[in-house]
Amino acid sequence: MTAWSLQVRNLRKHFGSRAVLDIPLLHLEAGRCVLLSGRNGAGKSTLLRILAGLERPDERAEVDIHGNRRPWQRARRALRRDVVYLH
Repeated sequence: MTAWSLQVRNLRKHFGSRAVLDIPLLHLEAGRCVLLSGRNGAGKSTLLRILAGLERPDERAEVDIHGNRRPWQRARRALRRDVVYLH
């Protein structure tokens, strides 16, 4: 099995005029444990929903999944297949 990784560039999300996410680069690797913390409303669940392909980011985020870089919209199917969101 090859190492799996997920990289997202230019991830932004607003709710009205409030910026919830502004992440220039996020890189996640298989076998690594990542802690996500923050106050209520900080965007934790929103980030996880976007990474799972369930919620659309504001702008043209680019996703590199399995070594293929593409716009978030085109990567959505792979994200929904390979990333699990449990609330």
